Amino acid sequence: DSYGDGILNGPINPASHSCGTPNGMESMAMGAISISSDQGILHDAIDYGSGTDVEFLVAAPVAVQELSLEGLNVFPNPASDNVNLSFGLTEASKLEVTVYNMLGQAVKSVGAQTYGAGNHTLEINTAGVTNGMYFVNISDGTAVVTKKLTIAK
Repeated sequence: DSYGDGILNGPINPASHSCGTPNGMESMAMGAISISSDQGILHDAIDYGSGTDVEFLVAAPVAVQELSLEGLNVFPNPASDNVNLSFGLTEASKLEVTVYNMLGQAVKSVGAQTYGAGNHTLEINTAGVTNGMYFVNISDGTAVVTKKLTIAK
């Protein structure tokens, strides 16, 4: 396998061609693949020359834990040149606040700041942001909460 993808391509001569697999097994050139991930080898020496089905499950977290903020409020909404976020924390947390457009592009970022336990109000200048629908994302790095925001000038 000169390309390094575990698949032998091109004219096949089973007597002279084989490709190595991650566990060191040699596969005959009728075409063999090895499926692996950062978790290790999932399936090895699959002969696809005559066709095969391999079922496997890759378990990975797909959900995002929701950040617990007390009394989160985004105002005014719709906003023009400034928007305020008010929220309460039961314990000190390092939070990052980012405003995203509908394409998922960050248009404003407050950056990571540490907030103590208690109530807080954060003002975000939106003067350079065009009219439209946005999302305010507040994250502590492991959990997130998102609120809808409309900019109308």
